[in-house]
Amino acid sequence: MISSKRNKVAVVGGGTAGIVSSLLFAKRADCEVHLIERDDCLGGLCRSMPSNFSEDLHFDSGSRFIVSSGVEELDEMLTGGICSESLLTFDKINSASYFAGKLNPESSLLDVSSLPKETYENGLRDFESAVRNQSNRGSETFDNLELQLRNEFGDTFTEKVFAPIIRKFQRHELHELSPDAHEMNGLRFADLQSRELFEKLLRNKGLESPPRKKTHKAPSIFYPSRGGASQWIGKLQKKLELAGVKLRFGANLSSMAPLQDGSLEMTFSDEATDFFDQVIWTGPKALLLRLLGLLTPGQKPSFAMASVKIAHLLLDRPANHKIINFLAHDPEVLPWRITCYGSIPGLRKDGLWPVTAEILSDTPSDHEIPWAKIFEDLKVIGVIDPDSKILESRSQFIPNAFSPPSLLLRNWQLKEDELSKSIPENISVPNQIAATDCFRAQVAPTTYRNTLEFMERVTDGR
Repeated sequence: MISSKRNKVAVVGGGTAGIVSSLLFAKRADCEVHLIERDDCLGGLCRSMPSNFSEDLHFDSGSRFIVSSGVEELDEMLTGGICSESLLTFDKINSASYFAGKLNPESSLLDVSSLPKETYENGLRDFESAVRNQSNRGSETFDNLELQLRNEFGDTFTEKVFAPIIRKFQRHELHELSPDAHEMNGLRFADLQSRELFEKLLRNKGLESPPRKKTHKAPSIFYPSRGGASQWIGKLQKKLELAGVKLRFGANLSSMAPLQDGSLEMTFSDEATDFFDQVIWTGPKALLLRLLGLLTPGQKPSFAMASVKIAHLLLDRPANHKIINFLAHDPEVLPWRITCYGSIPGLRKDGLWPVTAEILSDTPSDHEIPWAKIFEDLKVIGVIDPDSKILESRSQFIPNAFSPPSLLLRNWQLKEDELSKSIPENISVPNQIAATDCFRAQVAPTTYRNTLEFMERVTDGR
């Protein structure tokens, strides 16, 4: 319970989660809010690299669009008060998928009917048998993803669809991953496009195809009119400053300790100390546990991390499409996600067409971009015009970008959960989302909801 004095709150981490928590505390509570960021700017991975060819063009560190949540207060925080000249608004992100050597320009969902005819037909038979067996056996739990997929989809789709795709996206074999790990890449049944699959599922489940109903308002999509994602982060920084949030850049924490009066002492790498009544932690939980002395230096995670190499290309002409995002499921091509900024409605182009391709890597030391292969893959997929010329190429590397939901990760998280029971009650970790959510679409809503709950608990509703 907080006292009548003005509380001092530390928000650690200047990504989207930290920004949301800071704005929420500044708006709703009479607190002195400090946003602590070890880097020299806000945004985390949501930032942009300026083009050397044109000062009006920027490349984002991967696909960085702002999607409305439907929560009025949260959406007002993230996009409210930003003029339409600064923030473009559109209804949807035109997306496509590439699998089995074929482009599906209508959807980013995987189209399994692209498989060779014999493989596809075998897959349909296996799938029908799997569905029938499920109906007979009832619900089951599985020890790993491979067992789950063979049970739910059959052997053919497991071996010819899931295994190669997940090997590309998650750098693991199926038996090394936790159940439901395929959802990380949107590979649930409903996302496998095939009329025959749906018909077989409905028939064997004894279901009828219900009419599609619009149950909620479609989200709005936002993107800065110039300056890339960094422009949006700059607007949010101004909001933080106007709200009275104290921004502390270049601040590296070395320890954190609860004191007898209930406050928390933070020590920084320059040996400076500060004291806070509450802490909102938006970084990795393992680092928090280590700072609190709950996790020793010798206790290191055993799971592997995936890194991301990003290839930025500036081209002299567009492709003949309006597709913004491509998901390349096909393991024969290197990129897994491609962003065509030139297809964003209303974005100034000046005859130049920037494209960003993301490539996954298991080796943190592997920074090399195989430019010739990437350029050829973009042509093969249909992202760019075959006669395009590269005017500029730039690269980025994000080490340890995410953790594939492996069995090793699950075991580590169980250990973290046990240690987390000793975290002081005045520390909140509001942005913890499922490991299967790779694209972090739920970070802001989850952070908003959990921060509100924390505020209500520590302020007793005041």
